[in-house]
Amino acid sequence: MILIQILIWCALGYAGGWIASRKGYSPRMGVIVAILFGPIALVVCALLPMTEAGREQAEIERQISQEGIHQNRLKRCPNCGRDVAFTCRVCPRCEHRFVPA
Repeated sequence: MILIQILIWCALGYAGGWIASRKGYSPRMGVIVAILFGPIALVVCALLPMTEAGREQAEIERQISQEGIHQNRLKRCPNCGRDVAFTCRVCPRCEHRFVPA
């Protein structure tokens, strides 16, 4: 029983650190506060406003995910019919040059 409680408090600490880091605060602070105060600290951490560094990091992550989605799209080469990445400018098979949109 005690082992389960310890595991739960460790999970709360991990969750507190994760929430704090996503908001732009120190993950170490989030872990310590969550271990000391438990589920109440998670609610408080979730309600904290995002810092400027947190907003910048969220914007960078959003841009990276959009670029990944954009790179996974395919287009067909009009010369050889091969599917190539949407971002390709030259077909690797026939060296057809795509006109930029």
